[in-house]
Amino acid sequence: MAGASLEYSLAPLTGFVERLQAAFADLTPLMEEIGAELETSTQRRFETKQAPSGEPWAELAAATIKQRLKKGYGAVNILRRKGWLANSIHYQADSDGVVVSMGGTGNSIAYAAIHQFGGMAGRGRQTYIPARPVLGVSSEDELAIIKIVDNYFLEMSYGQ
Repeated sequence: MAGASLEYSLAPLTGFVERLQAAFADLTPLMEEIGAELETSTQRRFETKQAPSGEPWAELAAATIKQRLKKGYGAVNILRRKGWLANSIHYQADSDGVVVSMGGTGNSIAYAAIHQFGGMAGRGRQTYIPARPVLGVSSEDELAIIKIVDNYFLEMSYGQ
């Protein structure tokens, strides 16, 4: 009885493997894309007034609304009186990952952390500020990141 065999070589895949190795050598371009996506979705939370979990932010206290109206500010925009906090969102990417920050170095806004995490604030720390999380990765963000990674490596596989 005669035998049969199949010989297969990875030679046709050499270019693909080389492109893949190059892509993994420096993931900064991928992290830049992910950072831009996360920055945009984080800024969008100021419009949706929702935490990354999808939970709505706490409404403004009646005293806060009264104070804002007295000073001529709009009473309905949570965390967005002048837009400084929303405009402080930025990302920094490198080959290892991406960091999205709010009110951090370079554009320091002292009240960013109290709004993210909540706690006692004001003179004598007598005013409770509820947490209104802005930073984080939502389930929609995770899907967008997967799509970005898929597209990135698909482009690598075709040498684009």
